[in-house]
This record gives sequence, C-alpha cells and structure tokens, in this order.
Amino acid sequence: MANLGWNPTFQDRKFSVEVHILNFDEDIYGQDLRVEFVERLRDEVTFHGPEELIAQIKKDVEQAKGILGVS
Repeated sequence: MANLGWNPTFQDRKFSVEVHILNFDEDIYGQDLRVEFVERLRDEVTFHGPEELIAQIKKDVEQAKGILGVS
C-alpha cells in the first residue's frame, strides 16, 4: 500500500512517496524496492488531525488486504 502526495493534514509542502508493505516487519531502510500499483484506493484528503488520518489508514489497509487477497 502506498501514498504518493503532499501530506496535506500536516501542511507538508514536499511531495513524498510512502510505502507500507502488508504483513512485513523488517528493517529495509536504504534498500532498493520495486513497487507495483494494482488499484487506486482514494484521492488525497486533508484530515482534521492525526487521529482521523490513522482511522482512515486502518480502513485503507483493510481495503488493500481485500484487493490483494491477504489477511
């Protein structure tokens, strides 16, 4: 699951790419990755705070798991 955008909830003015690998817990910072896009989940949204953003990310994770067929 990936986020490509400006992080408007935190007024970030730099474009960023953030990738969350489902069911993966290893330190791979600094490693090269190949990312393939399967389906778009939603448009970029400005949330009213971190708690609202976290709640939406949890929904996004569940939706991505359903699309990818992982638990």
